[in-house]
Amino acid sequence: MKRIFFFVFVIAAILICGCRPEKVAVIAFFFDNPYAAESEKVEIDRILVLDLAGNILQNIQGGNYVTGLDNADLFTVYLTEAAKNGFVIEFLYRDNAERTLEIKTYSDGTALPMQEGRLLFAGTGTTRVWRVLVNDFELSRRPDEEQVNAKYNQEFPSKLIMPLQYLSVGYLFDENELMYIGILMYNSTKSTYILGGSLEISPYLTATQAIESRFNDDNEIKSTELLYSICKFDMPDGFNFNSSDLEKAKITAYKWLIDNAKPIGENILVWPFSYPNTYNDLEQPAGWVSAFPQKYVIDAFIYHDNKEFVEKAANAYFHPTSDGGVTFFGTDGTVWFEEVPNNSHILNAHIASLNTLSKVGEYLSTDKYDEIYHKALKSLEDTVCLGR
Repeated sequence: MKRIFFFVFVIAAILICGCRPEKVAVIAFFFDNPYAAESEKVEIDRILVLDLAGNILQNIQGGNYVTGLDNADLFTVYLTEAAKNGFVIEFLYRDNAERTLEIKTYSDGTALPMQEGRLLFAGTGTTRVWRVLVNDFELSRRPDEEQVNAKYNQEFPSKLIMPLQYLSVGYLFDENELMYIGILMYNSTKSTYILGGSLEISPYLTATQAIESRFNDDNEIKSTELLYSICKFDMPDGFNFNSSDLEKAKITAYKWLIDNAKPIGENILVWPFSYPNTYNDLEQPAGWVSAFPQKYVIDAFIYHDNKEFVEKAANAYFHPTSDGGVTFFGTDGTVWFEEVPNNSHILNAHIASLNTLSKVGEYLSTDKYDEIYHKALKSLEDTVCLGR
């Protein structure tokens, strides 16, 4: 009888183990401080993955983990298909410095901030708990197979290598009072600048220059001189650190905006950047367009009372990023004004564009922008304010 019982027990154990649901990588994430110029260390005592009832699904080892532009520590959550529908990531952390910490998901070579993944540290020195609910959109960003280790629990995170970063080092004015921006490349892996660089014209800065010159005070000039000195960026002949004629600088910038508008359709204009750009791991080759400078270009044309160009610039918000415009149109009816044309939904450009579009209809005495404005506003409310 004992032999029979033992045999049945062994068979049952084999069946139970053999039928254990397979776990898959459902989300990969890393820490970032969006306001830090260099990588930091964040002290995390424990990371738990919990179901909505509070049961532990995965325990990830704590430690001092790298954030920011450097080789970010990448974490992976492994769950069964049945368990992945609604879960929370809980962090036990040390509030040891004043800073902002953001959790970003990583998939298909892009990083996006999580809906509830931003925390302000107060520097109290206490140990605190932070819980982040993972939503459906974040679950749709499955990690690439090559990004993760094919085992249930990662003992140590892998490394996320960031590309070279394009950084501005200051501002210069030419003899016509047109503002240029100095562009350098920054190797975040080695925390070093690549010496040399180029002078470029930024549509965003030019649009702000067309309204007012913000770069003529002593502090701005001293900051620019210091940056050029540190980065070994030689100032070309004929360039100055400040504009000598503010009104001329406005007109020069205004004319540049008119002369460098790019048509992408009937009565639709955009202002591409002449140089590449990187936001962390989001890379854009030269020629990219953005809703952020588009908003300031519209403001500049309102300032100079050019209704024709206000309308043509505002029409770019009807045009999708896939066709050279500045807006993402979701299949669910959502509308996002994009800061970079990879549909990463950066709130900065979206909110700034809403602010300007709210004025365009009144300025042009038309209601044709009302619908897209309200759709974009609803997308913001539903996604951010309601925590969806």
